[in-house]
Amino acid sequence: LGALVFTTTRPGGSGWCDIQFKLDGGHSVNFLRTGELPILFLRLKWGNIAQGADLSIRLFDDYSIWNSYSKYSGYPGPYSSHNAAVSLSSYVSPSTNWQDVYIPMSDFIAANQQIDLTRISFINFSTTGAYSATNTLYVEKIKIIPDVANQYKDMIKVNQIGYTPAGKKIA
Repeated sequence: LGALVFTTTRPGGSGWCDIQFKLDGGHSVNFLRTGELPILFLRLKWGNIAQGADLSIRLFDDYSIWNSYSKYSGYPGPYSSHNAAVSLSSYVSPSTNWQDVYIPMSDFIAANQQIDLTRISFINFSTTGAYSATNTLYVEKIKIIPDVANQYKDMIKVNQIGYTPAGKKIA
């Protein structure tokens, strides 16, 4: 299918599913590089929809990781969470047809104003709700886009450094 497939079951409402996507080989990524108010774009569909199942999408910045490391290593200083989550059901109803889902970064900021969108280190998907049937979700695309209408606006910058004025520019 060309998609990631998440299949989960929470028998009797216990258990959990937690999937982490580390970005750029574990380095942080600047989500604001594409614009001031970027959007998390997902293309997905359900293969099987378990009654009561939902998916939470959480962003973690570098500070969350370093604060956790400091706390568990015994370094002084308070631990403060720098992650923010939204519920997928706030943006789309489950369907077995492919759907484009647009989640504004402003919604993650509303969930936690301390999240630093210039230093996102991983995206976490986790199932929530109490359900006992199998739940299958297909995710074909995960992208950060600057705008719904023009997903590639200002993505490529070209200058003439190193080129003669009439020379060929290749990008």
